[in-house]
Amino acid sequence: TQLCKILLAAMNRPHQLNADPFSIFEVITKNMLPRLGTRLYGSLKIDDSCIKSILDWKAPFNSREGLKMTVLMMKSNDEPRI
Repeated sequence: TQLCKILLAAMNRPHQLNADPFSIFEVITKNMLPRLGTRLYGSLKIDDSCIKSILDWKAPFNSREGLKMTVLMMKSNDEPRI
């Protein structure tokens, strides 16, 4: 839902999301099968610290800025400007 809110904000749309009809499945899975629930509905955050230190690389912008640039590019059909 955080990604959806960021994209909606970048598109200047209201970021109130409707209830997810599948959330009941998430609750049931997390309660009855916690390991599976964590794998299916847990965070998709990736730890990229190792590769960043090996390559000595830093992203030119954060995720929120990148998503906003993507939305603006898609609206204007221009090439990305980095």
